[in-house]
Amino acid sequence: MMFLLRQGEIDWTPAVDIYEADDHWLVFVELPGLTSGDVELTVHGESIIVKGVKKPPARELAQKLEIYTGWFRREISLPGRIRIADVTASMENGVLRIFVPFDTDRSVRIPVQSGKTPID
Repeated sequence: MMFLLRQGEIDWTPAVDIYEADDHWLVFVELPGLTSGDVELTVHGESIIVKGVKKPPARELAQKLEIYTGWFRREISLPGRIRIADVTASMENGVLRIFVPFDTDRSVRIPVQSGKTPID
């Protein structure tokens, strides 16, 4: 399977781990110092987008700055269809955990009816 991780025009990029089970993916996004209110999560098609902002502490007293701050955006393209309505997310200790069930029905059988179709 191939996972695509894209970066946009951002200030920093959070680290991501992805695990695959029988019927779902688990996605972990490392967001130290952030709370659930600092993060926006969007699921679209086969992608998950995590974005937000990490505000810096008071800079006027800073002697050295190494901690990443500013806007972040991470797009994670998963290798299959997502059951969007069943995606859940939680955040604890600066780690966003996203449970992403995938659609195991790769094809759907459509019954063929006799008579006129709705477009006639």
